[in-house]
Amino acid sequence: MRNFLFLLLLFPYLFLQSQNVDEQKLLKKLNADLIVWDSINEDGVFLARQANLHKWGMYQLTSEGLSYKMLIYPRYDSLGLVGWNGSYAIFMKGKKYGTISSPWNDESEIGKEVLPAKYDRLHKVERGLLAAQLGEKWAYINPEDGQVLIPFIFNSLGDLPQPSYTMRKYPMDSLPQKLLKIMKNPAQQKEIDLSNLNLTFLPKELAKCVNVTSLNLEGNRFAEVPEIIGNMKKLERLYLGSNPDIKYYGGVISTLTNLKSLFIARRSSYGSTRYTTESLEFDSNLANLKSLETLAILNNFYGDDIPEFIYKLPNLKNLIIESIYINGFDKLDFNKLACKDSLEHLSLESLNNFENLNKNIHQFPKLESVLISTKGSETPPSALFTLPNLYFIRIIGWVKREGSSYSGRTVLEYDNSVYQEIISEEERREAMQKWEDFMVKVREANKKLE
Repeated sequence: MRNFLFLLLLFPYLFLQSQNVDEQKLLKKLNADLIVWDSINEDGVFLARQANLHKWGMYQLTSEGLSYKMLIYPRYDSLGLVGWNGSYAIFMKGKKYGTISSPWNDESEIGKEVLPAKYDRLHKVERGLLAAQLGEKWAYINPEDGQVLIPFIFNSLGDLPQPSYTMRKYPMDSLPQKLLKIMKNPAQQKEIDLSNLNLTFLPKELAKCVNVTSLNLEGNRFAEVPEIIGNMKKLERLYLGSNPDIKYYGGVISTLTNLKSLFIARRSSYGSTRYTTESLEFDSNLANLKSLETLAILNNFYGDDIPEFIYKLPNLKNLIIESIYINGFDKLDFNKLACKDSLEHLSLESLNNFENLNKNIHQFPKLESVLISTKGSETPPSALFTLPNLYFIRIIGWVKREGSSYSGRTVLEYDNSVYQEIISEEERREAMQKWEDFMVKVREANKKLE
């Protein structure tokens, strides 16, 4: 701590020495009684308080000696510095706070006030947000125009949620009644549905929802998985689909070892989609979710490797990996999946061929339901019809058209799920014939494009 204080005192001294500045003469020239140097940017900027009026202004040395230029007129009871690449400084007038534009935003205008002095406190935070206090309550506002980004409902600066860029993209001036009701009795909550509310954050009161077993956050605007979910250790079902700004999955989720169902990525479990072309990143610690029975990743893989954690989940009953666009992948290694003794439902989109599936699918004797789309594999999915407990199968085939587009159709569909009767031998033979008929059409379409 002593070393840190020493450096704070040393920086202004070294700067004054390098610029050949006599601070006492500068104070006299400005008729000031106090100077605060911007020792971080080291560009000669300083604040000075007028001796007679006790008002602060901002100045910058222009050359060696005592030459300076006015940046902000001395009109303020208190004045902050502009941060690195910052766009504003905070000022105080008559015990109220506002903002003034950076002198480098428009050098033709000195000291343009952007936000009027109406706030009880202002505090700079990251992600381009400004924390503001009005009366007894805090919120985040946009420093450029004062727009409320999250509502004035928080009792202290520390109660504000983690700032994020999505708060600027999707401002909220109030909280939905559904969320306010949960906040009043968080510990009593068992199943929480906050889907499709365009939320950009979860209030910290929800960290007290320690008894919740199901949480649906689909269709919102979170920039990342909310950290307070980590307090919900009893959580069994978590739905995070259709949050297009979340790019990283892991961390807090991997601590929820009681999870049985997890829906993640850019599409929701009920089908609505917020489109994106970005790939997702998955934490390897998601392999800790040994109790997971249902995993749905509804996102585009663009040929990327399948996340390794999927292979290490031993109790999966339902595995759903679907894309938004038709790009195809072949990298799911069925032989590496640890859920061979438990998998009952498999949904994949979109396979380039069935070779790996045919070779290894016999290792999943409990498989009952299969939904797959393919870009037109020359190899038929013959091994699927050897599964002893299969009662539902649907295969969608995609045929290439001119350009890079595809047209799709259901080639095979046998649904005996009502009575859960296995697909008969006759249905299996019929399915193989339908596939051969489909492949004839694929070959004909490919010849026309050559």
